[in-house]
Amino acid sequence: MSIYNAYRERTRLPGLVDDKAAFWTPQSIPNLQQWLKADAITGKVDGDKISQWDDSSGNGNHATQGAGANQPLYKTNRLNNLPAVYISGGSMSMTAGYNPSNPYTLFLLYIRRNGGRRTIQGSNNWLVGPYNGTHAIYNGGWVGAGAAVGTDVSVYTTLTSEAGASTMRQNGVAKGGSGTDGIPGTLYMGSDGAYPAEVATCDIMEMLIYSRVVTALEIATIEAYIKAKYAL
Repeated sequence: MSIYNAYRERTRLPGLVDDKAAFWTPQSIPNLQQWLKADAITGKVDGDKISQWDDSSGNGNHATQGAGANQPLYKTNRLNNLPAVYISGGSMSMTAGYNPSNPYTLFLLYIRRNGGRRTIQGSNNWLVGPYNGTHAIYNGGWVGAGAAVGTDVSVYTTLTSEAGASTMRQNGVAKGGSGTDGIPGTLYMGSDGAYPAEVATCDIMEMLIYSRVVTALEIATIEAYIKAKYAL
């Protein structure tokens, strides 16, 4: 049995045959602080504005945007018939609702739709996004060597960070690390942050943040969950 099938999320994916796995979700891994998934958004139709993206971790760390003109859009059928939160550049943004500090592990699935550099960014100079031709992480220095950027191509990125060290994985593959360990400050999706003009036009499908460096097996489990859920 694959890692993912051993830990299948029953409520979202069909075909569960192992009842022992019936109640697994990413919450089953300790120290989950925030879990934003677009398929948990309810009461919206394609193109509706989003003022709050509820945190599925149970911790109440909701992403919010009070200004109607700056609210991102709910978009249906963006990847494997699942929805996304669409940020079209400009002034669209959300305050992410949780601000990680070392140690932490962050998982992010997004699709670059057009230009821009920062899918998520901090009030400090910190980013995850399609920067200068690669899917990059910057946290006081560039972390690893990211995959080449394409238009309308999804990427799921995993960042681990602790004092004096950080690592990057993309699409289940290790992409290196660095000795930098900067934290976002206030974390944003979209244009707010240290460099608002560098906002990327993108879909965000899912983000999870744990308040520790999770184990290699736990990373593989979460990445397998993302890969299977979105048919990547």
